Amino acid sequence: MMAVPSRLARRPVDDRGYPIPYVQFVRADGKADFRILDVARTDRALRLRLCALCGEPLGGHIYFVGGDGCFEFGQFTDPPMHQDCALFALMTCPHLATAKGRYSPPGVNLPDEPGVKVILHAVSPIKADRFALMHGREYSFAFERGRGLIVTAKLPWRDVRWFRDGVEIAG
Repeated sequence: MMAVPSRLARRPVDDRGYPIPYVQFVRADGKADFRILDVARTDRALRLRLCALCGEPLGGHIYFVGGDGCFEFGQFTDPPMHQDCALFALMTCPHLATAKGRYSPPGVNLPDEPGVKVILHAVSPIKADRFALMHGREYSFAFERGRGLIVTAKLPWRDVRWFRDGVEIAG
């Protein structure tokens, strides 16, 4: 297993020992809900160019994680990350490091707490069987009516690496 990057190691952890991403929604009881992004933290990360995972400044290099559609169109529902933070997520996150699985139906059993905003995205409900680590230059973002948050990377990609089940594969 990959060591936790030092920046990410400073984040709080969940009951399983996984770092809780900076933009993740944390319920009033202190438990992270990995289905939901914290709207205020996500907005702050995007405006100030902070890593979605560790919350620290990105600098000149930005990385995105997504499936084939994200790779092709350069659109995401999550802010960019540092390379080492994104690699750690690709290799250890239960959702990203497992090709099998499914998405929860949108809006089911969400906490009734301030800050929870259900946004239905126009993305495929089928989980990708592989994920790309995409090295980008710049991005823009908008909250689009009917789609929610859309982060658009400036293409072309600087480079791309593909992963399946937490292991790098040929593209």
